[in-house]
Amino acid sequence: FWMKPGGTNEAILGINGSAAPNVDTDMQNWSFEINGTGQLIVANGTDTLKTAESLTDAWHHVALVRHNNGSVNLYLDGDNVDSGAPNSHGTLQPLVIFLGARQSAPDPTDFTGDESAGDDLSYDMPFTGKFDELRVWSTALPLNTIRERMRDGVYGYDNLVAHAPFEARGNGDDGIAATQFYSYSLW
Repeated sequence: FWMKPGGTNEAILGINGSAAPNVDTDMQNWSFEINGTGQLIVANGTDTLKTAESLTDAWHHVALVRHNNGSVNLYLDGDNVDSGAPNSHGTLQPLVIFLGARQSAPDPTDFTGDESAGDDLSYDMPFTGKFDELRVWSTALPLNTIRERMRDGVYGYDNLVAHAPFEARGNGDDGIAATQFYSYSLW
């Protein structure tokens, strides 16, 4: 995905719920945040990847690649900035993505994401920056492929399972339509 930071201590994107170690015991949740010093951090259970430097006030391409052996790489603007050793990072099925804040539950034993089931979900760390072009692939893309595809429109590629282009709907309209999240074939 592409993002432009808005401030510090902000959550950009979450996958499958809270990535807090006491909640994410299966290590299948991911949280993309900007910490207090302006670094991009990506957390999963007990793993944390981060950039060495604070992000600049510019658009950045962010990619997280999980390999079959469980290792992960964090790429920023086409460069590998951090990596994690092989771990059992669980599965991303089902895939639940939320944007613009960090999702959490006060009671980690009661976290299904279904508020009608009694979950007391809360959100914090609102994102004030800009976000564009979210893509989810069913395979680990090599760095050269990430570099080739990070600036294109990405329609019709093999292994692309979700795509949210966030295009404006009309003249002067910065909003997006809910129908702009495209789901392709599932894993």
